[in-house]
Amino acid sequence: MYYEKYGWTVRGSRIKESKLFKIVKFQGTHECSVDIRKAHQRQSTSNVIRDYMIDKLRDITTEVKPKFVILEMKRAHGKDVGYVKAWHAIQKGFVYIFFMYGASISGWKYCRPLIAIDEIFLKNKYRCVLLVVVTKDANNQIFPIAFGVADSENNESYEWYFRELRKAIGIRKDLKFLSDRHKAIANGIAKVFPECYHEFDDFMSQIAVVDKKTFNYLMEEPPGRWARSHYPRQLYDMLKTNIVESMNNVLRRARELPLLTMMDFIQEKLQSWFYERRTTAEGIFREISNWAEATLEEKIKPTFKFRVLPIDRLKFNVKEGGMEFIVDLDKRTCDCSKFQLDEIPCEHAIAAIGSIYQKTSAFCSTYYSRDFWLKTYGGQVNSIGDSTIWVIPDNVK
Repeated sequence: MYYEKYGWTVRGSRIKESKLFKIVKFQGTHECSVDIRKAHQRQSTSNVIRDYMIDKLRDITTEVKPKFVILEMKRAHGKDVGYVKAWHAIQKGFVYIFFMYGASISGWKYCRPLIAIDEIFLKNKYRCVLLVVVTKDANNQIFPIAFGVADSENNESYEWYFRELRKAIGIRKDLKFLSDRHKAIANGIAKVFPECYHEFDDFMSQIAVVDKKTFNYLMEEPPGRWARSHYPRQLYDMLKTNIVESMNNVLRRARELPLLTMMDFIQEKLQSWFYERRTTAEGIFREISNWAEATLEEKIKPTFKFRVLPIDRLKFNVKEGGMEFIVDLDKRTCDCSKFQLDEIPCEHAIAAIGSIYQKTSAFCSTYYSRDFWLKTYGGQVNSIGDSTIWVIPDNVK
């Protein structure tokens, strides 16, 4: 097929003994006017505009607003389009964005394998949603992993976002997610990160006997998503709510900014964080971060009242009042479960470590070490370039 008037060509041949055709030549340039396309797509005017503007929509240096679309369509095609049509064209052309800085990609591997996910509703002209993925560094400060923008909260947007996230960060051993009760987030995690989506034991029979109503309310979600005692792996003393609330406060002013201005705001904030935290880490000479050191010092206070009885070289019976806890320094466990959940010595472990005159910091996870803290912020957050992942889907609908 060849349409000289419109500059469009396709040539193909049927594959023998099949219903399939093989395209041997294709010239995709389509020079027909907006009026002609409009005649064939009377209900898709915004789609036609979107097709013409799609490259502009993907150009991060261009602030695409309805006024820009109107002027561009007039300049390039001599076609007058209204504000509403221009706005709908932008909405259809701009559906998802995923962006992650190279410094976050390299630094993430030195953070605890626990991710918190949340959404922030933007108040700018497009009324879309900012998706945020964060964790915490060795000093227990928020470490930004990835960002994204979606038209709304739904299964499709979260699934796309999580697929791009997985491409960027891969899958780490014992990776875990903290998220709220939004079903779309849970569905996206289950589909894209099946290794990290767990069903949890629900030993809630005692509560059910006491108060069936409370039991039913709690069991609306799997216990592993909200009950620390039922989570089968480490949570590192991290809660989704305090991480997300802190991030929301940081980005509160950016919610009303245009998209590109908002991204500039995020970049500047990350540049500041990386520089300041790298400088702080370089200035300490202990083996663990400031936060980890302060946490251990706070836990030491009550241990003077504990009684430590050795069982063998690295195993102890620690008595606290009328309670007893078995601490195994070789396996780094305690009956209170805090040692193994946080991977930082609990009060009972600190008492046991002190009884053999060892350094408490030596029993902390490397995720709290100065070395990992420095490596987390070893990269630099620059303007969007080769080290930054920037994705807008090609199959925009």
